[in-house]
Amino acid sequence: MASPTTTACGVFVRVSSMENERSNVQVVSAQELDLLQRLDEAEQRCARRKRSRPDAIAYRCKRLDRMVELAQRLADGSWRPAPGLVFVTTRPKHREVHAARYSDRVVHHLIAQVLAPELDRRLSPAAFACRPGKGTHAAVRALREAMWRMSRHGSVRVYALQMDVVNFFHSIDREILWRHLQAPIRAAVRANQPPFDLAASVWAVLNDEPGRRATRVGDPDGFARVPPHKRLGQQPHGVGLPIGNLTSQWFANAYLDPLDTFVQRTLGLGAYFRYMDDFVILCADLARLEEARQAIVAFLHDRLRLAVKLVRPIGPASAGVDFCGFIVRAAYVLPRRRTVAAWRQRCIAAAGPLAPIIVPAGKTVVLPQLGRVYGPIAAYRIDGTTAANLRGAWTSGRGLTAHAACRRLVRRARQSLPALARFLRDAGGKVALRLGDPRAESLARPWPNWPAQRQHLRAASAGAVLMVQLGRLFELVDRRDARRVGVPWRGRGSGRGCGVVHAGVGARIGLAIARGWPVTVAVEHGGAAGAVRNRVIRWHFEPLDRTAGWWRQATGCELDTARCGIARWPATAKWMSRRWPNRRAVATSEPPAPEKGER
Repeated sequence: MASPTTTACGVFVRVSSMENERSNVQVVSAQELDLLQRLDEAEQRCARRKRSRPDAIAYRCKRLDRMVELAQRLADGSWRPAPGLVFVTTRPKHREVHAARYSDRVVHHLIAQVLAPELDRRLSPAAFACRPGKGTHAAVRALREAMWRMSRHGSVRVYALQMDVVNFFHSIDREILWRHLQAPIRAAVRANQPPFDLAASVWAVLNDEPGRRATRVGDPDGFARVPPHKRLGQQPHGVGLPIGNLTSQWFANAYLDPLDTFVQRTLGLGAYFRYMDDFVILCADLARLEEARQAIVAFLHDRLRLAVKLVRPIGPASAGVDFCGFIVRAAYVLPRRRTVAAWRQRCIAAAGPLAPIIVPAGKTVVLPQLGRVYGPIAAYRIDGTTAANLRGAWTSGRGLTAHAACRRLVRRARQSLPALARFLRDAGGKVALRLGDPRAESLARPWPNWPAQRQHLRAASAGAVLMVQLGRLFELVDRRDARRVGVPWRGRGSGRGCGVVHAGVGARIGLAIARGWPVTVAVEHGGAAGAVRNRVIRWHFEPLDRTAGWWRQATGCELDTARCGIARWPATAKWMSRRWPNRRAVATSEPPAPEKGER
């Protein structure tokens, strides 16, 4: 992309054409240049962690041309959203999600860049969804602190009213939303002076009907499982916002801002917490909460045309409030059972491909890139991507449980997944891989020379015999390793050791295993990585009796060493007990009822 040049008559922007290798010179004003700069910033935010996606690559191939065209359409008010895509998610339930075109998502980021600060300034501090400095953990923390404060450390009974807007995104009246956005739009225009018509762009987003224009992507059976009232295309004209757009999150937050004002100012209930369409109210007066419930139902129906339902009957807050993925109580927070069950399933699925290949005595197995290997032996196929999937599944749940009181839960999870200790290790508070290298798998780890790569592979092998593929040979890079596999050492000044031909690799591995030494094999993968060929650790071999002993100790089950094939991890028990763990009575139980005759 050529840099713009400022002149007395304006700004010259040189646009290079790759097809015909000619250059065109266009003159744009300072206002148009400002719009181009804002679009560039919006596109950078839109492409964050999405640069490898096909739509992002296609857009960035002609980035300047598309940005100039988009700027012209925004400047003259002719921009309209293009038909997007719609697909179905299945967790936690079947739901339609709309994905706008990449260029439209850039405009969404541009609108949010100008309008979001004004919307955030006007929103109540009790709204925690999709706001800088807020989020689910901040909402849970604020709710727990309010419970602890209002209950006077568990000595006073506090009641909780929890309600949820029915089919929220698909029930938003866009005409009412447009009226609510008028004042923030005017304030944002005065404060930011955007070089485009902000009101026209917002109206173009609201006036669109993506549910009727979007192209379906995915299994048709998935769309059939979505209830009719959950389909955006089934809603009346002018009703509903698409789930998945950045602007929909901010607009939905602004739509319920009158509810925040009504509850906190009109009803006078300050212990109010809302995350999008789910909100909780705390009060020590049960009758007052019932009156508030009726008033909220009437307010949402009359003012915002929304229906609301009770998530649970009004009851003591000490029983726990299911809010933002956690069970919140005054003294501690627990994760949802459904969340823990999903975490367990992800970890089990990720650990499955990492089970060892069992080769009994007298049996052989042919392995890719190595050939025939002789038993008795246990072979682990080390795939950096598969091991990284296990690490991602485990750390995703640990990131959630770090905010909850579930130390025993994490301990049970570690004990039930022996693959964790086998393939993951603690590295200064972070979870690292023992053998796999996902960066090397994707050719993202360049090496300046062979000694640096050899040192990295030697450190990753953790004391095992290391064999590294160098062309047609498998090199033993250490004199000690050569002695363990029975190969004469003929090291050279170039840093290479002695090699084993491909046909003899299996026999040398079997000899090292018979002597009780584990073996790690690194193979060439992909092309060059810096100044040398890219190499990754692909196989790790251990004596079968040692693997059987570790298996017995880690799982409590016997490993079938007589059957040749891939072992199966034993079934893991549920990580959560049937009942929540008992805590101190001051945190969980209600105040004792007075004895007969007491006041």
